[in-house]
This record gives sequence, structure tokens and C-alpha cells, in this order.
Amino acid sequence: MERLKYNLQHNKFQETKFHYVYITTNLVNDKQYVGDHSTFKLKDGYKGSGDILKQAFKIYGKKNFKKEILAFFSTKQDAFNAQEKYIQQYKTLSPNGYNVCPNGGLGFQESFSEDTKAKMKKNHADYSGEKHPLFGTHQTDEAKRKSSIAIKAWFQTEEGKAFRIKQSICQKNALPGKRTQPSPFKGKKRPVEIGLKISAALTGRTVTESTKQKNRVAQKKRMQNPELRERQRDSALKQWKDEVWKSEHIGENHPMFNKHHSLETREQQSKSHKKRYLEQKAS
Repeated sequence: MERLKYNLQHNKFQETKFHYVYITTNLVNDKQYVGDHSTFKLKDGYKGSGDILKQAFKIYGKKNFKKEILAFFSTKQDAFNAQEKYIQQYKTLSPNGYNVCPNGGLGFQESFSEDTKAKMKKNHADYSGEKHPLFGTHQTDEAKRKSSIAIKAWFQTEEGKAFRIKQSICQKNALPGKRTQPSPFKGKKRPVEIGLKISAALTGRTVTESTKQKNRVAQKKRMQNPELRERQRDSALKQWKDEVWKSEHIGENHPMFNKHHSLETREQQSKSHKKRYLEQKAS
């Protein structure tokens, strides 16, 4: 089955209409790049996305590059497989051209040979933990403020809006009972020291009233979704039919067995419930 692509114009995911192999030529130095592309319309302004090619765009300007379609194909995979033939035909491998892989761009496991993968793994520097060059450093408040402004500005652009739409659709598709593969964290427990660090970082933080109100509205709207409520009900019934789960959550085995809220916590809950009741009554 063809992979779905997001169509911003029609605000939905759908199968792409055109699959083709193209060649992009630098009009300044005649260097070329072969790639494959899948799209809803032929004149979408796309000229390639190879790493070296993108650097050349910055140096020479995108207007100094010309793209030509070499052949059309029925599927994305067929177009990808055909790249190798045209890369050899036009001799576009670096340094003669802008291609870095003999059989095409990235996106499929077949992009690199096993030897190349082994070399990449061997040459890849280990930047984990204390070996990372930024380990132990922190951004200044001014740097954080600038990053925040830049990110908010990006989300107002067409690209940012499209990203948020795709993100929203992906989140809806990831509701309980809708996952296509198990969570990578399933069955894993967080180390105690990590939990303590997170707890210390969150201690003393307060949520503003405006944020609380937004969360209430979002949660209320979410729970009005009959599909979600049906999934939650089915999930709960499935749990109670699981004898292993029941044995771990009944009586003394329950994680909250013989535990009680402190008086301060109960008072806070009481105030919160009364406030919520009054707000619902007023609305």
C-alpha cells in the first residue's frame, strides 16, 4: 500500500497522484542531482532535498537550478528503485554531481549498503552522557526567550500551521486502541535517580489559572468524543478480564493499599472540587 501524504490544500492525508524521477541541474557549474518525488501536483516548486544539493541552493540561489522530469512511475517504490539507473547514466555521484548514494536518496533501508552502514556506525562519535559537548551546560534566560519568540513565529508561518495540523491528526490516530505498534517504553521502568531529578525540577512550579482553564476546556472537549469514551470503556473491561492484572491490583497488591491522603491534600482536593462545581453551575 502506498504511504499517505498530507495534502494541505484539501486538509487531509491521501495517496499521492504522481511519482517520478527527476534531474536538477545547476545552471552555473552544470553539476546535477537525480532524485525521486511524489506529489499531488507537478508544478509544486520542488527541486530536490539532498544534503549537498541544499547547500548548493544556499550558495548559488534556488533560481539558478532547473528541474526536469525523466520518467513517471506507478508507485513511490518504483520511482525510488529507478534512481540508480539515472544516477549512473548522468554520472551525478559526488564529486561530479550532488548525489551521495549510488542508488538514490534517503527514506528506504536500501539507501545504503551493509558496508556503508558498518563504516558509518564505526565512524559515528559517541556523544552520550558526559561525552556530549553540551553536557552540564544550560541556556541563559535571554537565549530561552529568543528561542521561544523564534518558535512561536515559525508556528505562524504556512509551514508551521501545516505541521500543527499534521501533528493534531497523528495525535488523534494515536488514541488508546488505535496504536499500530507498542510504545517503546512499554514494560520499562524509569530509574529511581531519574525520577528524583524530575521531581526536584517540578517541585515548586505552579500552573497559572489561565493554563488550568485551558486544560479544563480541552479535557472536557476531549471527553465528549464518543469514540474515545468507547475505547476507554473497552480498555477497562479488557483489563478486568485479565486475571494477572486483577491479581496485581486487588487487596494488598493494589499500589494504593493502606495509603491515605494527607489532611493538606484532602483540603486542596475539596477546594478544587467545590470551585469546579461552582464554575460548572455558573456555566
